[in-house]
Amino acid sequence: MTNVTLIPAVPSLSRKFVSLLDELKERYSEEEINNHRKIGSIDNKPDLPKFIDINHKLDTKIAQIALIKGSDTVVDRCYDRAPNWSNLTSYITKLGGFSYDSCGIIDVVYDHKKGKFIVVIGQHRVDMSLLCVGDDVEIPAKIYLLDENLSEDEQIKLESSRHHTEANNITPQKAHERGLSGLIADVGKNAKYSDFITSHDIGVYGQEHLYPKRKFKKICKAPWTVGRAMDLSMGDCSLGLELLRDYLDTYTLEGKAIMAVTQYLFYFNDKIEAQAEVISSNKESFVKQVFDYGFNIMGFSSEEWLDGSSMLRGESTVIPVTRLVKLTNNYCRSKKLNLSDGRKFTSKSKWCSPDEKVFTSYMDKMNVHNLFRPLVTQQLSM
Repeated sequence: MTNVTLIPAVPSLSRKFVSLLDELKERYSEEEINNHRKIGSIDNKPDLPKFIDINHKLDTKIAQIALIKGSDTVVDRCYDRAPNWSNLTSYITKLGGFSYDSCGIIDVVYDHKKGKFIVVIGQHRVDMSLLCVGDDVEIPAKIYLLDENLSEDEQIKLESSRHHTEANNITPQKAHERGLSGLIADVGKNAKYSDFITSHDIGVYGQEHLYPKRKFKKICKAPWTVGRAMDLSMGDCSLGLELLRDYLDTYTLEGKAIMAVTQYLFYFNDKIEAQAEVISSNKESFVKQVFDYGFNIMGFSSEEWLDGSSMLRGESTVIPVTRLVKLTNNYCRSKKLNLSDGRKFTSKSKWCSPDEKVFTSYMDKMNVHNLFRPLVTQQLSM
């Protein structure tokens, strides 16, 4: 692969405030809200000072604990996830109403200019209290003052860092939700994976709003799988993303496809490079010709490529990788290419056979059980 400088897209951080009360009233009908209000709370509100009693003590570093109005809360969708309404309703049903004891203390930042509380941790608890108790509900909160000496970017990153800690350690969240807050907070490898992906003109699912002026060619739903592929081979993962971006017929890239193309490029590298040399080409150019032939000229779809890939126990990339090997066989035959092992073209010649060492070694590395190997070789022989 030609060495090039990969330039990642730069996230643009800007506030996306949403009123939790307004959002809730958009989601539920008036009848549904009234039915939940009849349920109410199952225990009493804790005996804590009201916000008005402690607001003179507010500080950017030291938290104050008090009761705040649920109707005055907002969330920042720049880093916070959308509510899981189904889980919220199920939890209310399970408890039999809103519970102050289960609610505990949420984490907010007070913006005194707007007179609003930015909920950093606990939006679902606020939603449940508003739904069951009412617009005037008061809930316990740990309150920090918004630091106006910080830029908006710095404020967002600070809140996102606290939110990300909860997303990973307290409340189960989906990978793309953790990845969003992790990217903004610059935690762990979140930024590394996102930067690598966006440098290939591919966006990351759940982070599209951070790049309002950028229209990506594809969207990756599995940045953590890209991380695994990068660990296998940074160069092959990079070339693999280019191939999927330019030749796959789907807009969304799944983890299975990303890992499969990287494995194909990595484990069959020597054979691919040797074949490229026979036709006075290089690895990158050769595999692009193979993909163009398969996915453009022959109309091989991503659905066909990945279909039935979970039929094996364990590594689900074996079938897609095998189909890429078969695609290479078909390309070499269609172009009547002499093969890298010295064989001249015949209508029956194969670039790679099921019993060839490079292929059996690949199955060994993937721990394909002997019982399932006929399923794999059948894909290559069909």
